[in-house]
Amino acid sequence: MKRRVFNRVLCHGTTRWIGRFDARSRDKIRYPALRGHRPFCHITEAAVHMLARKLSLLPDAKARIIFGGMRLPDLAEIVRQMARLDALPDDQYQEIDECLTQLTDIATKRHNLVHRTSNVFDGKLMVTNIMTSKVINASQTEVFEVEEMSNMQSDCGRIYLRLSHIAKPTKSKLDEDLYNAVRMAPWRYKHVPPKTPNLKSRDKSSKTPRAPNASRAARRKEAMKRAGKSSSD
Repeated sequence: MKRRVFNRVLCHGTTRWIGRFDARSRDKIRYPALRGHRPFCHITEAAVHMLARKLSLLPDAKARIIFGGMRLPDLAEIVRQMARLDALPDDQYQEIDECLTQLTDIATKRHNLVHRTSNVFDGKLMVTNIMTSKVINASQTEVFEVEEMSNMQSDCGRIYLRLSHIAKPTKSKLDEDLYNAVRMAPWRYKHVPPKTPNLKSRDKSSKTPRAPNASRAARRKEAMKRAGKSSSD
């Protein structure tokens, strides 16, 4: 019997298990290190909605109608604009901007994991859009590792705590100490754009510089010079 290998990734932001199945031995080899990781927590986006409703100064029911179902990049930009309009302190605006930028990067990574073709190779999860890209040479490939997914999960928790504290600050000293500790910690996930190895960068130095357009008077003068030269010949 021909040996078959299956790889499985559950969608909707949750990676249950990624493993190989040997049809000959009937043994299932799993990668337990990836099991249960949920780096793309929807509850983190809930904190963005909480902050948007607070900054809008609208009744909760109306704010939910306006912001409900809105895509994260659009909602994040609206939150930034409202924060600038309200002239929030610079340190608070910077914190909001940092959290939104990090969450958007993680959401992009999550989108690629869920909606692109995946396979396990050499203990790593390879994700690519080569099957759906318009041009093969422009296809992208990413590698997901256990540590990277754990870092995204950790950052999502910190983003939620920081944004929810801004949206609904508490007077508890324990909560305040936890917030300060989380705020001072650096981001663990470092965003790296997907690789497109088949695309070659254009060498701009090899291009011939374009001559500047001559003025109308210069063109007329050049035409008269050519006309005079031809008449003398």
